[in-house]
This record gives sequence, structure tokens and C-alpha cells, in this order.
Amino acid sequence: MYGRGADETIRKISKLCSGRELEEWWDREIAWSSDTHLVLAKSKSRLAELLRRAKDKRQWFAKLPLDQSRSLGYQPSLVAIARLVPLLL
Repeated sequence: MYGRGADETIRKISKLCSGRELEEWWDREIAWSSDTHLVLAKSKSRLAELLRRAKDKRQWFAKLPLDQSRSLGYQPSLVAIARLVPLLL
């Protein structure tokens, strides 16, 4: 719809955030704009922000021993997933 680059970037964004978060960002930043250059620029910026957030969370989770993650209420599987995020992107 917005061109190959923007569409692919938006798909990546959708994998890194909740549907609600995606919809709020879309309504706030894109709002069905017809300007393909604007959509590409804003989607690239949002993707970079989400990747930084995922990296920060991954680093935080990676420092937690599995037994400590349980005491904080996190399932060990979440810690393992956080450690794998960079491999999935």
C-alpha cells in the first residue's frame, strides 16, 4: 500500500509491539497519510525505537539468573525468549 520498503517495515513493527500499541502509533503518526515518504520515514524511526527497546529489555533479562527471574514473576521461558530476540530479527 505504501511501497515495498514501508510495508515491510510496518510488518516488522507489528512483530515487536502489541496490536494496541501499533494502532495507537498508527493513529498518532500515520493516520492514513497518502505521503509514502512520510510513512517510510516514520515507520523506520518507530522500528529503530522498538529495536532499541527490545535490546534494552534483552540486556536486562539476560543479566537475570533464571531463579531470580521467577522471584520477580517472570517465567523462565520469557527470559529465554528475550535472549533470542536479536536472533529473530
